[in-house]
Amino acid sequence: MTAALGLASLAGAQAQPADLSDARAMALVRGHRTQGFVTVGQSLAYAERARPDSFRLAPARVERRAGEPFTRVRICYWLRPAGRPAEPDCGIDYLVTDGPPHVEVAEAFGGLGRELEAGRERFVRALDRELDLRRDPAAKALGDALAPYDPYDRR
Repeated sequence: MTAALGLASLAGAQAQPADLSDARAMALVRGHRTQGFVTVGQSLAYAERARPDSFRLAPARVERRAGEPFTRVRICYWLRPAGRPAEPDCGIDYLVTDGPPHVEVAEAFGGLGRELEAGRERFVRALDRELDLRRDPAAKALGDALAPYDPYDRR
C-alpha cells in the first residue's frame, strides 16, 4: 500500500511543471539544433562575425509568467543601421520546458525567430532586411500594413 502511495505522489510530481533555472533554460536554447543543422548559439555567433558593424548580442532575458507551463527565453541584440545609433531589441523568443527537455520558437510563422530556425545564412539575410527597413521607416510602415495581403513569402 505504501508503494502505491509513493508511485501516486511521484506521478503527481511529474505532472507539475518543472522549475527551470535561468542557466539551464539558456543552455537548452543555445544548444537547440535548428532546421539549418546548427545550434542557436552557433547561428548567433556566425551573425556577429558576418555583420560586426550592425549586429551584436545583448544579455538574454529569462521570464516565467504565471499560469504558463514553460519558461520564455528572450534573445536580445543590438541592431545598428548605417549612420544611426544602435537600437536594442528582444525580438527572438523561445519557449522552453525541462521535463522532457523541449525548445521551440515562440513565433513559428514570423519574425527573426523563424529565420534563426531556418539556418544561419537565412538569419543573416533577415538581419539585412530588418536593417534596410529600419533605415526607411515609411517603407516599414507600408510593408507592415500590406503584409497580410502579400501572397508571397519573401525570405
